[in-house]
This record gives sequence, C-alpha cells and structure tokens, in this order.
Amino acid sequence: MKKTAFLLCFIMVMNHSYSQKEFEIKTLKSDLKNNAIGFIINYLSDYSGIDFQKNFKKAFATLTPEIITKAGTSDAFSQITLKLSGFYLSGRDTTIAGLPHVINTTRTLHVFPASLGIETSSDFNFLNSIVEFGYTPVYYLPGNKHVSNFIKHTQFGIFLQAGYKSELDTALMSKITGGKVDESSEKLNTTIFRSKATLNIDTKNLFQANNIGFGLIGKANYWFDFINSKSYYNIEGKFRIYLSQNKYFDLTYEKGSGAPNFNQGDQFGLGLSVAF
Repeated sequence: MKKTAFLLCFIMVMNHSYSQKEFEIKTLKSDLKNNAIGFIINYLSDYSGIDFQKNFKKAFATLTPEIITKAGTSDAFSQITLKLSGFYLSGRDTTIAGLPHVINTTRTLHVFPASLGIETSSDFNFLNSIVEFGYTPVYYLPGNKHVSNFIKHTQFGIFLQAGYKSELDTALMSKITGGKVDESSEKLNTTIFRSKATLNIDTKNLFQANNIGFGLIGKANYWFDFINSKSYYNIEGKFRIYLSQNKYFDLTYEKGSGAPNFNQGDQFGLGLSVAF
C-alpha cells in the first residue's frame, strides 16, 4: 500500500492540475482599454494535505480542497471558485520489486474527477452552487512510451456541471462595466446545467538562453449551456520566461473570462508568477 501511495503522490506532482499553489500578479489592458492590476491565486492541496484517500486494487479515490481567485482593479476579469474536489483514478496494475497490484504508470491512466462547490465574481452579485463530474486521461507521465513526447505536453478533459444560480445583489449589477459584466444567459434564481471541455498545452521549459528558460502555454475551455442552448469559451495564451524553477514572467492574452461571468471581452497582461 505504501508503494501505491507513493505512485499516486508522483502522479499528482506531475500533474499541476491536481497539485499546485500559485500566485500571479500582473498589469492588464482591460476590455474597456483601461489599465488595471490583476491577481490570480490558485490553491489545490498536495498529497500531504489530502484529508481522505481510499485505496482499491487497481484504483484510488481522494478528496481535497481547491480555491481559485481571479480579481483586479477597473473592469478586469473576475472569478472566485471554492471547491471540495476529489477523483477516482484507475489503471492497469503491474508487479514492481515483488509487490503485486501496483498501478502501471507506463500506460494511460483514467481519472474521474468530481467536485462540489461555489463560484461567483469578485463583486459577489450572484452565487452559483455547482456539482461537477468528469473524465480526463493521464497519458503524459515520463514512463509512458506509448505516447509521443509532443502529446505529453497536452491535457484534456470533459465534464458535466449542474447547480443553481442565486441572486445576491442585483442593484450592483447595473453599475458593473466591461470585463466584469455577467454576459451568461443563465438567469438568476434558476437551475444550471452545462457541459465543459478543456484542453491545455504546456511546453514547460522549451529552450534556454543564458540560464533563462522560455516556454508556451495555451488553455482552451468550452461550455455548452443545455438550458439556454448557448455556448461560451475561454482561450488563454502565455509566453512564459522562466526566471527560476518556480518563478515565471508571463506575457498573456485572454479571450473570454469563462465561468461564472462568461464575459466575451479581451485582456492583455504582463505578470510575475510564483509557484510553491
């Protein structure tokens, strides 16, 4: 069991989607062409902070908190997400050093994430209560020889989201402008039912010059609102300069704010990120 727990820890370290603590602060050019300061905080407890883990013969189930905060001055995109998240991980087993039933990380693993949480904007004018279920394959571990190195720079997932959108402060909504405006078709005090697809590309430290690394990051999210027959998307691109192993300087472009506002504006930025 210790061996399989170690392999799970390794998988989570390799996949930043499941283990990250990152703070980013940047200057922005907002949708209304205003200069703004923005910040992003991503927190997802690593393996040592998991409060619950259940081991099975060929799988694991875990539970951990997740916090995402995106806010800024002027009309910068905003998002606050609080979740209790977990996933069920399944894969083929193998024998290592005489220990049977160890998950085989040289083959694609299958992750079924689930979460229960809330999402709102930094203005707290509404609150979405969301339950989410999904699927994402883990094919990018170094030992997997069945996938090309280029494909290992990608991640994708599909999800179903359901919940309820509650009214908090409608008087404030009329005063919000630009990138903070709620442009979704999801009405207040009604049910939410969406699908979501994600695709991430991260080249990591693609090449180096004078001890400075350079890489590219691309993120795309697509939602379909079944109730209102409306689709939304968020696209983000980053040119990343690696100042050290855990400090980065990013030049960013973002189209669409994503959930919960689904604002369709544009945002440009220069920022510094620190990962822990």
